[in-house]
Amino acid sequence: MLAEARGTDPLGSGAPWQPPTSEMDIKDPGNHHRQQGRKPLRQASSKRSYFLGFETKPELIWEDWDLGKEFTKTLVLKNIHNKPQKLHLRPPVSKFFTTLIPQIIVVSPGTSFSISVTFRPLQRCEYEDSIEFQSKDGSFQVCLRATIPCYALEVPDSVLLPLCAVQHSSHTTFQLKNASKLQTCFQWVCAAPFQLSPEHGLLNPSQECHITVVFRPQEALVYQQQAYCRFGEEGDKAGSCCTVLLQALAKYPCLQLRDQATKEEKEHGGSVLHFGSVAVGQCLQKHFDIFNPSPVTASFSLSRLSGRVPLFGSEFTCDVTRGNVAPGESLQVTVTYSPAVVETVSVEYLSLKCRGALNETLLKLTGSCIGPKVSLSTSVVDFGCVEEGGAVIQTMELVNSSSVETIYQWDLDCSGHSVFSIQPASGTVHPHSHTTLKAVYRPTHPTAHHRRVACLILHRDPLFIDLIGTCHSELQQPAILKPEHLVLYKLHWSRRQNPPDTVSAMMQDHNVHLDQQAVHTTLEEVEYHRELSNQELDSATVVLRTPMEEFFQSCLGYMDPLSSSSSLSPHISAVPSELLFNHKTSSSSPTSFTSSQFVSITNHTRGNSGTTACLGL
Repeated sequence: MLAEARGTDPLGSGAPWQPPTSEMDIKDPGNHHRQQGRKPLRQASSKRSYFLGFETKPELIWEDWDLGKEFTKTLVLKNIHNKPQKLHLRPPVSKFFTTLIPQIIVVSPGTSFSISVTFRPLQRCEYEDSIEFQSKDGSFQVCLRATIPCYALEVPDSVLLPLCAVQHSSHTTFQLKNASKLQTCFQWVCAAPFQLSPEHGLLNPSQECHITVVFRPQEALVYQQQAYCRFGEEGDKAGSCCTVLLQALAKYPCLQLRDQATKEEKEHGGSVLHFGSVAVGQCLQKHFDIFNPSPVTASFSLSRLSGRVPLFGSEFTCDVTRGNVAPGESLQVTVTYSPAVVETVSVEYLSLKCRGALNETLLKLTGSCIGPKVSLSTSVVDFGCVEEGGAVIQTMELVNSSSVETIYQWDLDCSGHSVFSIQPASGTVHPHSHTTLKAVYRPTHPTAHHRRVACLILHRDPLFIDLIGTCHSELQQPAILKPEHLVLYKLHWSRRQNPPDTVSAMMQDHNVHLDQQAVHTTLEEVEYHRELSNQELDSATVVLRTPMEEFFQSCLGYMDPLSSSSSLSPHISAVPSELLFNHKTSSSSPTSFTSSQFVSITNHTRGNSGTTACLGL
């Protein structure tokens, strides 16, 4: 469609002369404001027509002209008959178009006759006239027209936009062309949900511009709306106007979640992605699809449900957070589960939000974390009686019965400063396997030795083992410490009647005073305790606290590792707990520098206690 704006009216004396018309006449192209293309007019002026055996142009058009000048065009008549023809010519009526030809002309067969027509404008307006030719067979006219430049735009009648989802957008383009020889301004006026860009601009003669139409619907409806374009001279608010019909259709988007493994597993109306049991430190990936069953492209965002993020961060990670899904297509999403806390069940929710959709979809993520299951082949290692300066080696096994690799480390100084050592002091136990450990007892002083050692397990509570042994010399032979003595020690520690030399007295006397209520334990009872299993020994130890509590409380030093009550004081305490030997800058030799500090060791029991302290630098 071509929208056109014409100039002012012709001469004030009246409209131009209109010759009579007949079936052969050329129709009047219209008045001063019309919806007709200028390009078709130019094509008509260049085409040749046939009238009564003559070939000629149907009209002569003057487009580029100025006031005060003369402009001449030539009209050519060609006789296409096989005999001469005589024509009577009626010249233009107005004084603006003139010809210098006789009123009667004769044209031989196959020859042409040229007529010069001169146009002399006096006012800037449009002019129309005609030359009439008459023969014995009839008459025909050639129209003479002088036009002035006008503003004209070429725009389509209507524009159809692609199907669009609600709260999404679609776009298309159409061409806007300045069909005039004047510089033309344009300004679009369009209401939502359509938007045109650029909204305004300036076009040079014959220049084209691509207009982008953006459609942003908020409801699922059929939209038909006119876009108005005002054009003409810059600053002319009363310029011409053309319209373009914008048509579009909006639909609601819809997205579905599909689990690839089970296609779609529902639980209480929602989708669930189960990861099962995963070993700590490892990760497991699962996939699900976001499917678009709707006929429109849908954009989405995938995020954790607000207010449900764990304190220490999420154990689920998703490789997709937003995107677009075409109609009938699917998008694969990968979720990775990386548990970090043993014996916990992780539950999170992913929220699939699609702009414009009528509902929100939730995906439940569940998984449990499993850790290593480790045990010792024994809970007590009895080295028996060893001569001073000797050494005894015992073996035990650290068994991993789980599918998780286990990392362990013994909380024991194995560099020779302790009478007990375990090798290897740290290492790894592969899933469903075991490792053999060597426990060594090297006493340096005749006394009974006992130590409860913790085996630290990564991602699991520590394990404990009791190491006992007795050292004899030629002069000193203390009572031999045995596993059943540990049972009595644990059972009666809370009554605070347990001096260290009670063990020796127990073996010499067949009765032991255990508390103020005159509770006695005989050797027969000791034999009974010897029959207790290792599991019963451990259960008696951890009645009121977990292994982790026992480990940390023993590290603090304010309670006995075998105690089940945190209110009791240790057997022996050392103050201060740390000694710091600062290096001093001196010009003398480093070997001549010595430093010493004091530490106070207190025995809180009723028995004697042997201690050794070496403090110095």
